[in-house]
Amino acid sequence: MSTFCSPGSPQCSGDVLFGAGESVCARWRLGGTQVGAHGGIAATDREIDVEQREVHEVAGAVVVESWVYGDARELFRQIASSPDGAPVR
Repeated sequence: MSTFCSPGSPQCSGDVLFGAGESVCARWRLGGTQVGAHGGIAATDREIDVEQREVHEVAGAVVVESWVYGDARELFRQIASSPDGAPVR
């Protein structure tokens, strides 16, 4: 189970998808509620919304290598802050 989406209701939306040669690139957003521990932070039930990017190398119709780029700092800022945005201490 994802630590950011309630069971049965993932909230991922694709924004850009394109490819050239053997590479495919995607930009998408992950949104949801933190319902499980992530990175040492217990479930907070806080809403998150972060942008992710992925590059995949494809050979034949199979992804053989992937690189995932996301804004981990923004993700942790969202789950480690109080509802008014102040850091949790």
